[in-house]
Amino acid sequence: MSGHLRILHLRASPFVGGPERQILRCASFDFGENIQQIVGSFVDDREGKALLDAAHSARIQTVAFSPASRTALAQLRDYIRKENISLLCTHGYKADVIGITAAKLEGIASASFLRGWTAQDWKVRMYERLDRAMLPFASAVVALSHSQAEKLTAPRDKRHVVTNVIETRELSAEAVADARRAIRSRFGLPADCRLVVCAGRLSPEKGTQFFINAARQIASRYLDTRFMIFGDGPERAALAASITGESNIVLAGHVTDFKELLPGADILVNPSLMEEMPNVVLEAMSCGVPVIATSVGGVPELAGAPPTIVLVRAADTEAISTALTRFLDAPAEAAGYASSAQQRIRSEYSPDKQREELGALFAKLLPAFVTTSTTNAQPSGTLPFITVAMPVRNEEKHIQKVLDALLAQDYPKDKYEIIVADGESTDQTREIVQRAAGTATVPVRLISNPRRLSSAGRNIGIVNGRGDVVAFVDGHCIIGTDRWLRNVADIMHETGAVCLCRPQPLDDPANTSFQDMIAKCRGSILGHGLDSSIFSQNNERFINPTSSGAIYAREVFEKIGIYDEAFDAAEDVEFNHRVWQSGMKSYISPRLTIHYAPRADLKGLFKQMMRYGQGRFRLIAKHRDAISLSQFVPPAFVMWMILTAILSPFVSFARWAFLGALAFYGVAVVLASLILAARHGFRFIWGGPAIFATVHIGLGVGFWKGCFSGYKPLPAAAAARSGV
Repeated sequence: MSGHLRILHLRASPFVGGPERQILRCASFDFGENIQQIVGSFVDDREGKALLDAAHSARIQTVAFSPASRTALAQLRDYIRKENISLLCTHGYKADVIGITAAKLEGIASASFLRGWTAQDWKVRMYERLDRAMLPFASAVVALSHSQAEKLTAPRDKRHVVTNVIETRELSAEAVADARRAIRSRFGLPADCRLVVCAGRLSPEKGTQFFINAARQIASRYLDTRFMIFGDGPERAALAASITGESNIVLAGHVTDFKELLPGADILVNPSLMEEMPNVVLEAMSCGVPVIATSVGGVPELAGAPPTIVLVRAADTEAISTALTRFLDAPAEAAGYASSAQQRIRSEYSPDKQREELGALFAKLLPAFVTTSTTNAQPSGTLPFITVAMPVRNEEKHIQKVLDALLAQDYPKDKYEIIVADGESTDQTREIVQRAAGTATVPVRLISNPRRLSSAGRNIGIVNGRGDVVAFVDGHCIIGTDRWLRNVADIMHETGAVCLCRPQPLDDPANTSFQDMIAKCRGSILGHGLDSSIFSQNNERFINPTSSGAIYAREVFEKIGIYDEAFDAAEDVEFNHRVWQSGMKSYISPRLTIHYAPRADLKGLFKQMMRYGQGRFRLIAKHRDAISLSQFVPPAFVMWMILTAILSPFVSFARWAFLGALAFYGVAVVLASLILAARHGFRFIWGGPAIFATVHIGLGVGFWKGCFSGYKPLPAAAAARSGV
C-alpha cells in the first residue's frame, strides 16, 4: 500500500455504553502501520468526555469537537483537511448529519453505522428524520445485522454489515460464585436468591415496563427470586413509581461494572420493542447467562437456528412471564440454552469476525487500503505468473507513467511480464517502451499490432503471454497502488473467481474542471445506467462482468476463446458477455481500481460515445440474449426526434410529439444536473445538460451507424483462431 490512511470514528455520547464499546473495539483493531484510526466526539459538560477518556485509556488517538452543530461542522472540515482524513465513520444521528455533510464538502468517503433510532422525544425524532434523509449521501450504510441490511432502502452496493461482537468469557465456577456474591451483597439481596436481570437505557423503546409487568405477574409464585433493572434514562422516575411497594423488584440504576456483575445473574431478559444487535444480550450469551429476548430486529439472527436464546413477542407481558416460568421451573434447560449460546458467540460473533467485516468495508471505500495481516493472502511461493497486456496507439503522453507504476509493483519480479501491443503508433510510444525494456528488471516486450484494433492488441497479449493470469491495462490510466498485482493474486485466491472486474472511475488528478464535470455526469445513473459497475468503487462481490471484466485466469481463454476482432469497440463487453454466459465466477473489488481521465471536450466525448453506440449494436447483433431496454433508449430517442422533426412542418401531431419529447428529455437532464450541482457545484447547471445530451445523442447516432454498416463476422479461419 502506498500512503498513510487515517480513519475517523465520530460519535455523540454522554457515556460509554454498548455502542461505544463496539466503536472502541473497532478503532483498536490493528490493520497495519499505515492505517491509523481515531475516535472523535462532541464534548461539553454532558457528553463526549467519557468516550474520549476511554479511547485515550485504550491508546487510541482522540479529537474533540464543539457540541454546537454549526461550529462542529467547521471544525470537522478543518480537521479533515489538516489531518488528511481518508474516511469518516459516523455513529448516530448527530454524527451522521454533521459528518456526512463534512465528508461531502471535503470530497472524502463516509460510512454511516446505524446505531438505532429511539424516537425518544420531539427533538430526537426531528434529528432522526434528518438522519434518514442524509443516509443516501453516505458512501456506505453499515448495518449491525444482515436482517437489518435487507430492510435498508439504500442501494445494495452501499449496504454493508459490521456486526456487534464480544469476547467469549471463559469463567471458572469460582469466578461465577464471586460474581453472585458481589451482586447480591451490593444491593442487599438474600445470598441464596435467584436473580433475573434486565439492563439498558430506560427509555420507551426498551420496553422495560413489560419486564416489570411480567415480574409482577409471577413474583408471588417465586418468592426466592428477585427481579433487578439496571440502567438510567428519561423513564427512570416513572418506572420507579410503578414498582413502589414491590420488594422483589429492584431498580439498581446505572453501574459502571455491570459486565463484571452479570455472570452472577440467573437469567437476563431483554424486552426491547425495537433493537438490532443488543450488546447486553451478547454479554449475557458470552458469559453463560440464559437469555430471554423479544424477537425484534437482528435478535433472531443473533439467536441462530435452532435458537440459542428464548425468543418472545415484543410488547407481550404474557409471553415474557411464560418464558420466565419455563426457565425458573427448569434450570437444567436454561443451562443448556446458555451453553449453546456461549458456543454460538465463540464461533459466530468473535472480534475476528468484526475485524474481517470492518476490513472489507475499509477496502471497499478506500482502494488503497490493504490490511497487512490478511489471513487469506496467497503465500508468496504460490503466486501466479501474471501477463500484463497493454494494447496501445499514440500514448507518448501517458505510457511512461503507466510503465513506471507497473515496474514498481510490490510483486516478485520473476512472477510477471509486460507485453505492449502497439497499433503502429506515429509518435514516440514505441521508443519510450523500448527504453523501458532496456533497463527494466521485469520482462517488457514490444509487439506490433498491424490491425491497430484494441481487440487485436488484446489477443496479442493473450497469445504471446506466458501468464497463468492475463491482466489488461491501457496506456493512459493511473495505477494508484504498488500492490495492484498482489491484489489481483490475493483476490483470485480468496474468491476462486477466474474473472476479476476493476472499477475505473474517471477521476484523474490532472482533470480540468470540465473533465471533472464529464466524470461526474458519466458516473451518474443518467450518464451511464443502472446495470453498469465500471465507475462504482463501492462493490465488493461476485458480479456480472459484462461492463467491467479486465483480468482473467488462462482457463477462461481456453474455454471460450479470445477477443472477436470483428469488433473495433466494445470488444471487452462482448468478451465479458461470453464469460457471463459460460457461468464462470467473476468478482469485483475496489482494490483493483484503476483511474482514467475523461475526454477533454464535447467533440472528443461525442466521438467516444459514437464508437460505444456502434459497439452496442454489434453486441446485440451477435448475442440476441444481450438485448436490454436501456440499450435502445438513446437510439430510439434520436430516431424519434429526427422523424418528428422531419414531419413537423406537415403533421401537427408530429410537431407536438417533437416538442413533448424534447421537453420531457430537457426536464430529465436538468433535474439530473441540479442533483449534481447540489453535490459538486453550480457549474453543473449549465455543463450537465450539454454533457448528458452529448452522451445520449452520441450513443444513439453510433447505434444507428452500426445498424446501417452491420456486423460482419470474421472470416472462418480467423474466427476459428479466435474461438468466436
